[in-house]
Amino acid sequence: MQKLRRSNMAVSFATIVKRYQDELRNLPAPKLTFGRSVVGTEGFPSPHFFDRLFQDHDKGIKFLQDCGLLKRQMLCPTCGSDMHLWRCKTVLDEYRWGCGKGRRMERCRATRSLRHGSWFTKSNLSLFEVLIMTYCILGKMPFENITQLYQFEGHTLCDWSQFCKEVLIEFIETNSEMVGGQDKVVEVDESKFGRRKYHRGRYVEGQWVFGGVERDSGRTFLVAVHDRSSETLSEIIKQWILPGTTVITDCWKAYDRLKYERYDHLRVNHSISFVDEDTGAHTNTIESTWRHVKASLNPYNRKGEVCYIGALAEFMFRRRCKAEDVQPFCKFMEIVAAIDWSAEPQ
Repeated sequence: MQKLRRSNMAVSFATIVKRYQDELRNLPAPKLTFGRSVVGTEGFPSPHFFDRLFQDHDKGIKFLQDCGLLKRQMLCPTCGSDMHLWRCKTVLDEYRWGCGKGRRMERCRATRSLRHGSWFTKSNLSLFEVLIMTYCILGKMPFENITQLYQFEGHTLCDWSQFCKEVLIEFIETNSEMVGGQDKVVEVDESKFGRRKYHRGRYVEGQWVFGGVERDSGRTFLVAVHDRSSETLSEIIKQWILPGTTVITDCWKAYDRLKYERYDHLRVNHSISFVDEDTGAHTNTIESTWRHVKASLNPYNRKGEVCYIGALAEFMFRRRCKAEDVQPFCKFMEIVAAIDWSAEPQ
């Protein structure tokens, strides 16, 4: 996906959600025990939050504008004047941008969709449907459950899920930081995804993935690679790990080049022990990470490097959300709102 210009949100998505939750709680709703609410916890919406919000369509549009998901202002592409929102019952969103410059007979008649330059231009579904579908996908709800609840077609869910992954790939590529540094320890390892267990079952080509985890902070990088050669792994290490870092690896010969770089290199021979008796070096953290990554993959959709890049980007995104103590859906909405979609070819 093309790299897009970005702008910063003045207020977090969770703060805006909380403000609207307070408004919706004043409306009649089923009573729940222990202070629970049908509109979700503080700053994190539930599906009912969007349902109740869009019962008043104008309130739903205002919410999306407050979040930066829809534009508040629009310039006329013909005359450059400020456009205004006009009610239009013949369109799905019930509003269009229209230009009213000049006298009545000479008025510029240019119009634009309410969604122009926004994330919603990618779909023909209603604003509510796009939000609820994204909410379910980011919440890792099984597709069959989403289909049962909201009657979305399977191909619609697959296409939108792939689009969400493209957003995450672009976010990870443009916002990733190097790990490690002085007095920091980073474990690195490579693993092949998609192999047959015990050489049984359907043949799978497989994909090599190289990754590293910084101890204590848990910051992670994962890169799909074509091979495990010394040149490939060394370049990735220099790209992702700061000089002066203590790097722990196994005894794969491709790591021999590290002794010529600006790293403190420790090894552990897994054919002898999982922990080096002299240095205490081990790669248990990255080994555990591989288990979590593979468990997060769809076992029926592991086709090619592109699939793995999206899955790895999603895993790194969720790890970042956990480190920042934010909900993945709220973080994703902030990412989407910060993208200038008018910069991408329509």
